[in-house]
Amino acid sequence: MSGKRITIAPITPACEDHGALFDQPFELEGGVFLGRSPAWLKSEQALEGFRNDEKEVAEDATLALWIETDVTSALEPPDPFAPLCFANFALWLAKPTGIGFNFIVDTSWYGDQRRYFSFHSVPGIFPHVKYMFDDMDAAGLRLAREIHGHLIDVKLRKAHGLWTAVRNCWLAMTQRDGYWDARYLFQWIALEALYGPKGGRISHQISNRLALFLSKHGTGNAKDLYDTAKKGYKWRSQLVHGRPMEKLTDPESEEVSYQADTLIRESLRHILISEDHIATFGCEKSRNQYLKGLV
Repeated sequence: MSGKRITIAPITPACEDHGALFDQPFELEGGVFLGRSPAWLKSEQALEGFRNDEKEVAEDATLALWIETDVTSALEPPDPFAPLCFANFALWLAKPTGIGFNFIVDTSWYGDQRRYFSFHSVPGIFPHVKYMFDDMDAAGLRLAREIHGHLIDVKLRKAHGLWTAVRNCWLAMTQRDGYWDARYLFQWIALEALYGPKGGRISHQISNRLALFLSKHGTGNAKDLYDTAKKGYKWRSQLVHGRPMEKLTDPESEEVSYQADTLIRESLRHILISEDHIATFGCEKSRNQYLKGLV
């Protein structure tokens, strides 16, 4: 007997409904959709399996990410969780907003009868407070679809340094702003994976490479980018070596976290829309040659 499997992630209520942008669901890659949260997810039948706090999220959610696959008794569909999480990450890379989730509901339906239900907590993305209430737009969605296609490509897992950057950037985004220090360290692991040299004047070389790459792609002025990265690397070293951080006030920690957030997001966004850059940053030798060439 055939049926369908719907795996859905309600978007946290902090996200606005973005006006008429999602009057029709937007399709990313791998069969993932972003659109209005369906009525059945708010029904008494669906909500009876939720925890109280997550029930409120599902009831209040205006948007959801979901993936729908055909199922039969003889064939198990592929795992849909990774494409949904990568979709959230692609949306953040394309245009950071409050779009995010921290649980996924997995159901199977035969006609209008639900036969299977499971609830899964997942590491959600916590946007920086500076763009928590920003709105998605059509250009951001199109860019997210392009990035998502590369993120779900299994070849990316073999791209060594680039995959290290992607994974640690994801880990950084799963840390709440209150844990800015953990978030910050993961951000700098990602930046070092992209721009780090083999040795010698590491702070200068990373900052120089980063500034030249981003300015070449239209993201800011090279001098300003260099200064931002150099200062950021200083705080990264303070944290790594366990040195006192009392000189960094709460507003300053929020700002340096935001700066690192911007540097790694802009870097991955430019790389993950280019087959050439993916190949270059996926190989240690070609990456170093390319970055030396910028200098």
